[in-house]
Amino acid sequence: MYDAVHNRVFEYLEKRSKISLLFSGYILVAILAYVDYVTGDFSIILFYLIPIFLVGWFVNKRSVFFICLYAALASLCNQFLTHPATTTFHHSWDFIIESSYMILLGLMFSTLREKHDQEKQLARIDPLTRVLNRRYLYEMAEQEINRSRRYDRFFSIAYLDLDNFKAINDTKGHHVGDDLLCVVAGTIVENMRCADMVARIGGDEFVVLMPETGASDARSALVKLQERLMERMGARNWPVSFSVGLVTYYCPPTSVDEMLKKADGLMYEVKSQEKNSFRHEVVETSMLREHPSPPRPVRMHSGKSLLSGGFTITILTDLKNKIDTAKKDRTIQ
Repeated sequence: MYDAVHNRVFEYLEKRSKISLLFSGYILVAILAYVDYVTGDFSIILFYLIPIFLVGWFVNKRSVFFICLYAALASLCNQFLTHPATTTFHHSWDFIIESSYMILLGLMFSTLREKHDQEKQLARIDPLTRVLNRRYLYEMAEQEINRSRRYDRFFSIAYLDLDNFKAINDTKGHHVGDDLLCVVAGTIVENMRCADMVARIGGDEFVVLMPETGASDARSALVKLQERLMERMGARNWPVSFSVGLVTYYCPPTSVDEMLKKADGLMYEVKSQEKNSFRHEVVETSMLREHPSPPRPVRMHSGKSLLSGGFTITILTDLKNKIDTAKKDRTIQ
C-alpha cells in the first residue's frame, strides 16, 4: 500500500514541469509562514522541509538554495511579529542557524537526487561499452511491443555476434578485446538513428532495436552498418566479422524473449553456415515469401574480401499455412 502510494505521488511529480514545482514550493512556504504566524509560540520549522525537499529533489541545487533563504526569511519575519521584544542579536542568530540548517538539508536532498540518477543510469548502461545493458533493453523492448500492439506499428530488431572474437582475446589479450568491443559499440551507435536502441546483452553480442522500421529500411541500415564495421576492423587489422539475425515485426511478438530468441536463432544459422552475413525474417500475416538475395562482397583495407549483406526472408503466417507450404517446398524449415 505504501509503495503504491509513494510511486504514484513521485510519478505524478516527475511529470510536472520544474517551473510549476518551484512555484508550488514558494506558495507552500508562504502558507506555512502564515500558519506559523497564526499558531504563535508553536514552532512548525520542521514542516518547511516539505517544500525544500520538493524543490531539492525535483528541481535543482540552485533553486533549493534560494527557497531555503526564502523560508528562513519567512521564519525571521514571524519572529519579529510574534516576539517584538527579542533583541536583534537573537533574531539574527536564529536566522543564521535556521538558514544554515535548511540549506544543508536542501543541498543534501539535491545531492541524493543526483546520486540516485547516477545509480539509475548505471543500472541501465553497460559499464564497458556505454550502450544499454540487457536489463534496460528488456524494459524498452517491452514498451515497443506494447506500442506496436496498441497503435499497429512495426519495428525491427537485429542480433549481432562477433565472429572470431575469442581468438582476439587469446592472441592479443583481453585489453585489446575490450577496445574492440568499444569500437564496435561506437560504430553501431554512430551509424544508427538516435531513436534506435543499441544494447550489449552478452560478451560479444549486441542488439539493435529499430522502432517504426520496415523490412526494406532495416535491410539497408544493416548492410550499411556491416560495411562500416568491417571497415573499422580492417583498419585495425582485427580478423573479426559479424553474423547478424534480423527480424522485422509487422505483427508484435508475444514477449521480448520470443523476439530475441527468433533474432538469435537467425544469427546462429548464419554463424553455423557462412558467417559475416545476415538473415532476415519478416513476421506478417499476409505476404509472399521472398527468395534469398545473393551475398555482396565487402572490400577490406587488407585487400581480403568477405561476404556481407546476404539475407534470407521467411514470412510467417499462421501455423496451418506454414505447414502446408512446407509440404510443397521442402527447402522451408
